[in-house]
Amino acid sequence: MTFFVVNPGPRPPFSCIAEALWGAVGFDSDGDSRYPGDTAWTELTIQRRPRCDERVDIDPVSESPLVLKVSASAPGLAERAARLLAGHSGAVVVSEWPAA
Repeated sequence: MTFFVVNPGPRPPFSCIAEALWGAVGFDSDGDSRYPGDTAWTELTIQRRPRCDERVDIDPVSESPLVLKVSASAPGLAERAARLLAGHSGAVVVSEWPAA
């Protein structure tokens, strides 16, 4: 399932999302973060290592307001990631965009 995070403020650094989802495990990440603690990123892919069995993708679908689409490889993972992101950034999570 896909979720949308609407109008997020500053986002947590990539590593904080991975740690909140999986604990202290290795992960790979890719996105538009300019430096490790960047909170203004809008694109992120994180994948758990070493098995690479869980992956989260976050991509912008709107700039004004900022809306980030969150999808994942495992059931429930997208919702956990979206709620984590929304809770940290003061955003709202919806299951459709544009909202009905």
